[in-house]
This record gives sequence, C-alpha cells and structure tokens, in this order.
Amino acid sequence: MLFGKQAYMNSVVGALLLVSLLGLLISSMYCDNSCYTDNQVIIYECITLHFMLFSFNFFKGRLTKILIISLILFFVTRFWVLQLDFTYYVYTLFDPKMEDMEFTLAYLIFISFFMLLGSLLGEALKPNENIFNGMHLFSSHIRNDSGCYIYMMSIYIVSKLLLILLFFDSGIGMGVDIRFFDSSLLRLAKISKFASPLGYLAIAWLVINKPIGKERIITLIAISFLVMSQLTTGSKVALLYVALMFFSVYYAGNLLIPKFLKSLFIPFTIVSLGIIFPLMGGIRVYFSAFLTGNPINFYDAFEFSYDPLKTLLDFDSRLGTAFDALLFSTSKFDLLKSYSDITSEFLDIFNGYYPGGIFDLEAPIWARILYAVGHNADLQTVIATGTGENIGLMAHLLLSFDWLAAGFLVFFLMFFYGIIYSNCKVVFIRAWIVTSIFIDISNGSGVFHLLSTLPFMLIQVSFLYIFYLIYDGLFHKNSLNH
Repeated sequence: MLFGKQAYMNSVVGALLLVSLLGLLISSMYCDNSCYTDNQVIIYECITLHFMLFSFNFFKGRLTKILIISLILFFVTRFWVLQLDFTYYVYTLFDPKMEDMEFTLAYLIFISFFMLLGSLLGEALKPNENIFNGMHLFSSHIRNDSGCYIYMMSIYIVSKLLLILLFFDSGIGMGVDIRFFDSSLLRLAKISKFASPLGYLAIAWLVINKPIGKERIITLIAISFLVMSQLTTGSKVALLYVALMFFSVYYAGNLLIPKFLKSLFIPFTIVSLGIIFPLMGGIRVYFSAFLTGNPINFYDAFEFSYDPLKTLLDFDSRLGTAFDALLFSTSKFDLLKSYSDITSEFLDIFNGYYPGGIFDLEAPIWARILYAVGHNADLQTVIATGTGENIGLMAHLLLSFDWLAAGFLVFFLMFFYGIIYSNCKVVFIRAWIVTSIFIDISNGSGVFHLLSTLPFMLIQVSFLYIFYLIYDGLFHKNSLNH
C-alpha cells in the first residue's frame, strides 16, 4: 500500500464518502424517534457537506486528504449513526432539537470549508515534491547525523524514564486533578515532556534508516519507553495512538507499509480494544478512588471497567465525541458560553509549557465542564477524578468566537500547517503534523491547543538542535586543535 499515490488516496476518501452516503440513506429509512432527515433543510445540508468533501478530494494536497478523512470519520458519519440509534449520543440527558441539528450541520459546513481551503492553499505554496530516500534531521550543517540522533535519543530516553518514574512514585500523568500532587513534581514532569516530539524521530529513524548496531539498540529502547509512557497516561487508546504514529511516518514519507505490519492490524486492534481499553479504564478508576480517599481493590476496578459490549460502545462514542460535543454545545450554548474565558485560555498556553507557570489564573477546563454539564455531575468531583470528554476544535470555536472570526482563524491555522507540511523535508516533523491534524480536530483540547502545539514543538526541537550544533562546533574545534 503506497500512501503517496494520489489516485489511491482519492479512492480511499471516495469510498469513505460512499459508505457515509449509504449510511445516511439506511438511517433515514430505519430511524425511529430522531429522524432528522424528515427535515428538508437537514437533507440539503448533508448533501452539501458530502459534495464539498468530495470536491476538495480532487485537489492535490496530502495534508488536506488527512483533514478530509478526519472530518468524515469523526463528524460526517456520526450524523447517521445517531439517527440510526440515538442511544449512542454521549449526552443522553439532553436530546437536541431539530433546529439544533440544522445549526450544527451548517456550522460544520462553514468551518470545514475554511479549514480545507486554508490547508489546500498552504500546501500549494511552493510545494515540496521530493520523495524521501533517506532520513535527515535538519540540514547539511550537521557533520554527523548519527551523532546528533544518538544525542537526541539519549535526551528523549532520560525524559521518558523520568516520566515513568514519576508515575510509579506518585501517579502523575493519569489525568487526575493536579492539586493532588506536589508542585515541584509537577514542574519536573513538565520539564521531562520537553523532548516528547522526538518519539516521532525514533520511529522515523527505525522505519527509514533501518539502523544497526548501537543506533538500533537506542532506537528500540526509545520506542519501548514511548509505549510505556503512553500506557502510564491512562489513555484508553494509548496503543492505538502509537500505531497512528507509525502510520503517520509511512504516510509522511510516501512509504510502503510492510506486509507483516498489515498482518498485525487485526490482532493489535483486538488487544487494544479487548485488553488495553478496559485496563486503562480500570487504572483510572483505581487511582481516582485512591486519590479521593475511597480506595478500592484493583481487581474490582478492572472488573468494573471490563465489559466487551460497553468497551465497543465507549470506543464508538469516543470516535464521535467531537460531533456530539458540537451538537451539545449548540443545544446548551448559553449555559456553556458562560464558562468561556478566551484571555485565560490563551495565557494558559504559556503556563502549559513553562515549568511552574507564568500567569496566576484559572482557565476553563472544557473536558471537565462538558462532562459535568452534560451528565449533571459535580464539576469539582469531575476535575478531581480526571473524568471528561475532550471538546474538540469545532465546539471550542463555537463557544469562543463568532462565525467570521472562527472561519478566519481556522483558515489561517490550516494555511500555516499546510505551508510547514509541504515545505518541510524532515519526515518526523511531517509525521507529527499528520497525527496532530487527525487527532486534534476531533479529540483535541480546542483551538488554542492546535494554535500553539506546532510552534512550540518546532521551538523545542530547534532548541535541542541548536544546542547540539554548539556542542558539535566546540568538539570539532577542539579535535582540530589536538
């Protein structure tokens, strides 16, 4: 399977849109109480949305293709899934009205258009057509790619080891309320996350350079620590995220996926959903109960989380949470809007990257707010236990900006991502962008996260790179003197 083939990617997107249209047709025939396609406006909106995605699919843009696929999987198909069986809706206590669905689809079309247009124009600006034949870090300024790679992986391994030790020592990283932890440990955890983007470098080096000897050992150690650190986050989709990182590297480098990886897809999915998904749920329940002063047996926590049918439904709802969050934000706009604080959220970006924080403020935690409001739960309890549902990009835009401002913002954002992706020759950075677009549009923390994450990632990696250049220059100079 060659991800780089334009015709192949067109076929993939076309097949997904066809499945979505068939699902829409079937759901309109067999829906019961929530038959939104009885509304003529909604029918036109659904047709417009599919036609728009179908039209953009014919333009040449690799990142735009990923954006289209993300929109189809996480938003477009969710409409007919809910119409077919509305019990899948995450916020079951609040049934949206017909006009809420009209507004949601109209907003989805509006924002999607500007996102796709921005990405397409960004990629069209001096596109880089080079097919990567080797893995290069940054430029010819590096005399020894291998030496720079080992230096960066050493930093990455140490940082991940520190995160894992912090997890086993105090439980940091599970997503529970940070007020349970000592501030010095939180600062240490934040510092140790500085090298996190280098996980993509380890995967790209393994896939493209096929290292041997010392390089191979350090690469495999780095990837092992990557997997372990993902598991310590308590995320139910931890292993699936690692798999997505691998596929992003293949996609970003226009590479063939080996047959042995294809053969592992089904067993890997079974293990991820059948074991890891409920296991992570059990770990979260165990830690939440312990930290809130109501400890329970770990076996009981795991048994509580292990239900095959519930696991599948939870995974399905996780895929559709972004659309559900947008629909819920539409139906309860006035209530949720009262929590919005754009200034605090923007300033909190810098607190997220600087150890100890810079600004003394309390920005809204949308993942907790959505869950508390949508399930009639106490917000402080939800924050303490780390329970929540990510708001995603669409709902966050709706609650933070008016239509024109939101349209301009996502156009600029995707234009920026498109330029970086099409002109960057560094595979692991391109792979990071692919994953970021695919995940953050649907399951991210909102527009400010997507706005800041790429610039800060480039700053972090560049800082490590510049430090190595200084070291390499001094070492080379000293070696010449001797």
